[in-house]
Amino acid sequence: MYLNSDHVINYLKNKYAILSTFSDGSDNLKYVEELFEDILVNSGLTDRQSEALRLHYEIGYSQTEIANRLGISIPSVNNRISAAIKRIDKELSRREISIDDVYQRHFTGS
Repeated sequence: MYLNSDHVINYLKNKYAILSTFSDGSDNLKYVEELFEDILVNSGLTDRQSEALRLHYEIGYSQTEIANRLGISIPSVNNRISAAIKRIDKELSRREISIDDVYQRHFTGS
């Protein structure tokens, strides 16, 4: 099984809970966080897409709250988030990172 946008979204929603599940007192935890952040950075998200994605999933704002905060329509918020997820999926398909590889790298450091 490969990483997909659901994994990235769950990472954003539950960043600290997910990272703590990997916590074994080693520096390998940093690898997991850096991997997900690298995926987000290299997915080619626009600043607007990244902002909407993080506000919704990381901070937990509703699409209505984001629309009000950014002064845009709710459909625009939805479009930004949907476009961001498509770009993340494209980046993950390109990389073909298996979940097993993430766990192996985390726990063995290789």
